[in-house]
Amino acid sequence: MAKIELNPLLGKVQGAIGGIILKRYGDRTVASKYPDMSRVKSSPLQLAQQERMKWAIYYYRHVLGDPTLKARYEKRAKAKKTTTHRLATSEYMRLSIAAGRVDILAELTGPKQQAAGKAAGGRKAKR
Repeated sequence: MAKIELNPLLGKVQGAIGGIILKRYGDRTVASKYPDMSRVKSSPLQLAQQERMKWAIYYYRHVLGDPTLKARYEKRAKAKKTTTHRLATSEYMRLSIAAGRVDILAELTGPKQQAAGKAAGGRKAKR
């Protein structure tokens, strides 16, 4: 991987450009070849983890849509020196593992929000 020194005008750049990916690791930016995932077959455990992460993102979207909950998460995230996204998704992951299932969204948000989360499932999370 190549280490890149960015012009300060570009700020914090990350993402894919052509066949190259730019990743941020702390205060460094690293360029690498875009991975070819076409032949990768996920194991049943990986598929379960991907499903759990999908539900965690639904929960994060709910947090963003509720101003009171969002403010509470932002305050906790700031105290822990992390992001609201990381805090909400990791909390959901931890609670779903403890419950032994992935679909605990209703218990955390109520049935109305669960239906809204499922309906939003086709959209990508905003970054």
